[in-house]
Amino acid sequence: MTLTGEDPEAVVAEHHHQADFSDVALRGLATSWRAPIIVTTAVQFFETLAANQTGRLRKLHELVGSAVFVDEAHAAMPAQLWPVSWNWLTEWTNDWGGHIVLASGSLAEFWALDEFCAIKQGKEPGQRSSGQKPVVVPLSFDLREQMLVAEHARVCFDTRSKPVEVDELCEWVETAPGPRLVIVNTVQSAAVLAFHMQARQTQEVLHLSTALAPVDRLKLVEKIAQWLIEKKNWTLVATSLVEAGMDFSFGTGFRQRSSTASLIQTGGRVNRGANRGVSQVWDFDFADVSKFPDNKIALAASKQALAELFDANLISASKPTDLVAVCLQSLRMEFKTKQQNIALEAVHLENKFDYPEVAKKCRLIDSDTRTVLIDRAMAERIKMGYPVKREELVLHSVQMYPQKIQHLGIDRVISGSDDLYVLPEGWRYDPDCFGYMAEWLDQQPLRIAHGFFI
Repeated sequence: MTLTGEDPEAVVAEHHHQADFSDVALRGLATSWRAPIIVTTAVQFFETLAANQTGRLRKLHELVGSAVFVDEAHAAMPAQLWPVSWNWLTEWTNDWGGHIVLASGSLAEFWALDEFCAIKQGKEPGQRSSGQKPVVVPLSFDLREQMLVAEHARVCFDTRSKPVEVDELCEWVETAPGPRLVIVNTVQSAAVLAFHMQARQTQEVLHLSTALAPVDRLKLVEKIAQWLIEKKNWTLVATSLVEAGMDFSFGTGFRQRSSTASLIQTGGRVNRGANRGVSQVWDFDFADVSKFPDNKIALAASKQALAELFDANLISASKPTDLVAVCLQSLRMEFKTKQQNIALEAVHLENKFDYPEVAKKCRLIDSDTRTVLIDRAMAERIKMGYPVKREELVLHSVQMYPQKIQHLGIDRVISGSDDLYVLPEGWRYDPDCFGYMAEWLDQQPLRIAHGFFI
């Protein structure tokens, strides 16, 4: 992205959502989007559009006349936040001279749904929208049909509708063509499953989740890429962070039931080069919900929609799956009256100029997590007032829920500030596999059945 003689850090600025702080002493670690090229998260971008505080809105004014490329747009935000966000994007492109690209291999054309168009116009659920809907015309219908057939020859999707016990899942995974990828819904589930698989000593197992700080995830990603070249009989257990932006190609995929888009994205990490014949991606769920807790409320509608798509044979191993059609159908099934009312509330709040409430309702990550440093020496430097680059802070930190922080006695870096914490002295952090969950697994051998949802 840089030309000869240019300073990469001056041209390309990287800004994670974890590095935004309300505390004055830490605010200098965040960026203001003044570099020519900004690499940031969907959370940062869309929550900036929704913001009512000066610090965040200042960044938005740097984007006049800019182009924004939203990669993996299917996972950018919950469906109920798209109507008001679409209104903001429309205003930004029309009045601020912006250009927006929504990119994804499994993007549902939500803008074509009448329910969506009505909500963004401020109409009640069930009312019809007015005016012309946005239309996206495929470049080639023939090419689209050919791609459906070619995609089915690369990877097919199947389901095991009955929930499986952990030993049954392990045996099933071990007998599948390798290397194998298993994606689950929570950090705890990933750590417990990987630990269980390792204990069986039938294969090599790696674990990748946000329990590892980015500096260690980067090293592990390199190791995974090397193993994919050199080895076959091994399994990667991971969370959804591997669904996008990872150039991995496994022999078989397993995805704990989540959304339709997540299942399809998992297919993008299996037989990626179409050089293995036909590979399978399996949908499954755990029988033991005490050992493998799930976010039932957040995922209920998505799981039910995916189950109905399998039942209706719209997703099947026996025929090509129209990915665009099933993603749109899934979104329609998930966007029920309850979600429509939530979406409409955000539109009404915006129309009433209640910007503080808009910012509150339009948080993409509704869970309130805190940044926890894994490097106590860095924490000491910050405490003593020495400057620390924001990139270094992000690379050497993980995210934890406040209740988890309180239970484990995680230390504050700055007295009285809830923005930044550090792992306690003596905490076993495993940089090669389990991250901060290594200590958690050590502490909770008898309590995993009543473990924490992470």
